[in-house]
Amino acid sequence: MADGSEIYFIGGAPCGGKSTAARAICARHGFRAFELDKNLERYTHLGMLEGNALLRAAAIAAPQDIDALPPCQQCKQELEIYHQLFPYALRELRAMGPGAPILAEGAGFLPELMRRAGVDSRHYICLIPEPAFQRARYRERPWVAQLLAQTPDPEQTFNRWMARNALLSREIRAQAQKQGYTCLTTNGASTPEDTLRQAEAALKLL
Repeated sequence: MADGSEIYFIGGAPCGGKSTAARAICARHGFRAFELDKNLERYTHLGMLEGNALLRAAAIAAPQDIDALPPCQQCKQELEIYHQLFPYALRELRAMGPGAPILAEGAGFLPELMRRAGVDSRHYICLIPEPAFQRARYRERPWVAQLLAQTPDPEQTFNRWMARNALLSREIRAQAQKQGYTCLTTNGASTPEDTLRQAEAALKLL
């Protein structure tokens, strides 16, 4: 997609080890890194300037507003947002120019979007965490505690987020199977090195 460069993608559900695996691959193989999450706020702002109502609503939503939605609706909304943000990421990846291969990672790189963009199965994998592993890792993130503190019932909000993430995991896994992409499961029993080796094998980097 980028002129003169190969692009690899790691997608999957939140807290599945995407960032850890991507950093390790970039360090080991000399890839350039593209982290979708670091660009989400900027892409959302661009979407707002272009009149995207969905991205504007997402940008101004308060934590309690999101919590008011049932998990299935939260999941649907999250997937729709990924669809709206993807063109901005794709445009930047295509503009990165020639050089070392690029490794792009983020939950927004959905399997169906990858297939639509023509990404080969050797250039994309999904990492899906087991529920208990995901819950534990989610609680470790500082911004989660900060957002939860703004809601009337933090534990209820957290449980709804986890239910949403379970639905996201199920949907992403189903998409990967349908589109013929590799989907790896991460859990507390696998070390980051285990995940790295599996990812390298799936991406034909070994």
